[in-house]
Amino acid sequence: MAKLLLRALGVEIASHVIRVGGAELSRPATWDEIVALQLKDEVLLNCVDGDSEAAMKAEGRCGVCATGDTVGGVFEVVVHGLPPGVGDACELG
Repeated sequence: MAKLLLRALGVEIASHVIRVGGAELSRPATWDEIVALQLKDEVLLNCVDGDSEAAMKAEGRCGVCATGDTVGGVFEVVVHGLPPGVGDACELG
């Protein structure tokens, strides 16, 4: 619901994976790349770079197979179209 309301106000929110275990995206992602991920039918890791995603998949398989545990990961959330100053961290406290 919140995303629909924000979209009506011209604000978009998207995310993508930037690291799994020790494998990570080695460059900044563009907004257009992140949005393109949302249009794909089948997305496993939601990484903008195919080579980085392959390394992340291998990292996950090796880590899980070797230890029976997860390898951890990091994703980035990007907000586009939000007016400057809205949601400023200084407002928190």
